[in-house]
Amino acid sequence: MQNKVTAHIEGNPDSCSQLLQELFDEMKELRAENDRLRKALNTARKQNGNYNHMSTKLKDALYE
Repeated sequence: MQNKVTAHIEGNPDSCSQLLQELFDEMKELRAENDRLRKALNTARKQNGNYNHMSTKLKDALYE
């Protein structure tokens, strides 16, 4: 992503708003995914009786 940003700014600084919109959209997607993972984590905790163990797959996804 960093190379894309640098090339975009150097190539056409006037079109930075398009790049910012793409970054904003990606940020919204990441926040939505984070919310989904938090809900899954809360559900897993409730099902395990708050047992302090998280599946490796869920932990990897959450901290990716």
